[in-house]
Amino acid sequence: MGAGQSRGARTRIVLRSFCLLLLVLLACRRDGEVPLPEPEPSAADGWGWAMVRPSDPVVVNARGTWRFVFIAGRGGIPRGGGVVFQVSPWWGWSRPQVEAPSAPGYCTVTTSATACELDIGGDPQRYYVVALVAQGALAEGDTVAFVYGDTQGGSHPQAAAKADTYAERFQEFLFKTDGDGDGVYGEIRSQPGFRIKSLPASGLWINAPRLVRPGRPFEVSVAALDPLSNRDLEYEARLEVRAEPDGISAPRHVSLRPEDGGARRFQAAVHQPGLYSITVEDHQRGLTAESCPILCGRGEAFRPVYWGDIHGHTILSDGTGHPFDHYAYARDAAGLDVAAITDHAALGLRPLRGDPWGMIQLAAERFNDPGRFVTLLGYEWTNWTYGHRNVYFPGATGVVFSPYDSGAATPEGLWNIVKKWSAITIPHHVGGGPVAIDWEQEPRPSWEMLTEIFSVHGNCEYYGCPGMIYHPKEGHFVQDALGKGRRLGILASGDGHIGHPGRWTPDYREGLVAFQAAELSREAIWECLTSRRVYGTSGARILLQFTVSGWPMGSEIEGQAFREPRRCEMHVLGAGPLRTLEILKNNDVVKRIGCDGLLESVVYTDSTAARKGDFYYARVTQQDGHQAWSSPVWLGEE
Repeated sequence: MGAGQSRGARTRIVLRSFCLLLLVLLACRRDGEVPLPEPEPSAADGWGWAMVRPSDPVVVNARGTWRFVFIAGRGGIPRGGGVVFQVSPWWGWSRPQVEAPSAPGYCTVTTSATACELDIGGDPQRYYVVALVAQGALAEGDTVAFVYGDTQGGSHPQAAAKADTYAERFQEFLFKTDGDGDGVYGEIRSQPGFRIKSLPASGLWINAPRLVRPGRPFEVSVAALDPLSNRDLEYEARLEVRAEPDGISAPRHVSLRPEDGGARRFQAAVHQPGLYSITVEDHQRGLTAESCPILCGRGEAFRPVYWGDIHGHTILSDGTGHPFDHYAYARDAAGLDVAAITDHAALGLRPLRGDPWGMIQLAAERFNDPGRFVTLLGYEWTNWTYGHRNVYFPGATGVVFSPYDSGAATPEGLWNIVKKWSAITIPHHVGGGPVAIDWEQEPRPSWEMLTEIFSVHGNCEYYGCPGMIYHPKEGHFVQDALGKGRRLGILASGDGHIGHPGRWTPDYREGLVAFQAAELSREAIWECLTSRRVYGTSGARILLQFTVSGWPMGSEIEGQAFREPRRCEMHVLGAGPLRTLEILKNNDVVKRIGCDGLLESVVYTDSTAARKGDFYYARVTQQDGHQAWSSPVWLGEE
């Protein structure tokens, strides 16, 4: 039977659907709103199953028409109940809508139940359509068909729906049912969907270590990426490998096959001190990529680092991609050493608990491979009043608390909860963006000893800094916190939502964190975090060493070194030509040199009277605008 679409019916549907949309509405909360309790579905909700045709893989950004059929389950759906069809609100899907037959995402709804009348409504801004049983009932086995992107047999081709912009292992479409008419909906057990494929590769990406030892083999990663940075899983080619200058050994050719999933690693070695680079080229397609400069020998001034992106989102909240694919991209395509998924505790189509949280824990354990790749377990506490913080756990298990859970609505409440798990928190986009951090909420240093200075949202070093974060708020930047006496180490990460951790392009820059760890293990990486022996970059893999009187970044100088003139040493190997090296004391630049090389150093001796709480940190700026920031070194006790 055809579905009516009266204004009154749509109003009733929106009111009845309020509970369903509660989690999505949390994304639009503003300061001062009172959290609302999350309703629990009844035993009558969530029955039925759904299928989609066609279910074949779809290329990113493709336009099409898909028919989703819901089959009523046990007990059917009575008058006043309903079925919800939910499309992912994130990353490119057309908004499903029932008003304009000639506009993208047009959705029609019909039912096989001849004695049932449906009222159809929804909200394109929230990406859902609701079929409410207005007369009669849906019996077990009756169907409701949602045609998404209905072109009406080709008469309205512009009504076709556009698919996701980024590749997905399985794009899920969410169905929920209200089986007793109380306005609360529950998810059906198995959701329909299909794979989203990349476009053909349009570029190569190569990553190699910045610092190597003579004669010791190291791994190089190479990936084939499409114009949107998705891995081309079907890419097949024989790549030529070139190394410059002579003195580096590597295979002359490397083959990528479909079973490699668009990325692979190979080994190389350098035998003589110097600066080197490795290039890979696909002659058939005209694709080429060159690594950052590799330093062999003469690296005594540098401590080895491991590169990581520990702030990323997946399809389990407001991102894209399965958690397994997130880690695989970080490890294989981006060549990272460390990664973490930090999906929102309560900012998605479902809360991060139960199966979703179990999947994140499973993915972290499955991909944690000491010596090759390390994962950290975490999530994001998304508070629209006090700011956003990531919570990280030292081991394989943890507990999720959102700002809407009892006792966790404030930073103090969160810290009191997670300290029982020996967890730490790291605030991000502190200077503005979605919401600035309230630095008046001060934890114990053992709970929060780090801050994120750069992410896809922008630079949060100080108000007016290059590449400053959008919606900046004076008094909330990293330098503001340091000036208040907060002893925070500095790192950066992506806050990426598109499934590409560790990836940056000229138009889309994400941050990276460098760990000065003794080894690549979860325990050693955790020790780096808690001792603040880390630094951040805007995405370029800039090698940075900074010490004060021999004390490494993150330290608090004590004893004799406190009283003597402080010797600040800064050594840098750029990912590209450098522009300036700067040493700052108490947020003021005390030493700056201009440069244009790759390998540069600067020394500054501070002979002024030492004061407890003085701090120093280093800043690097490349010719291309990329930056790096060390964690500070503080003056502690005499």
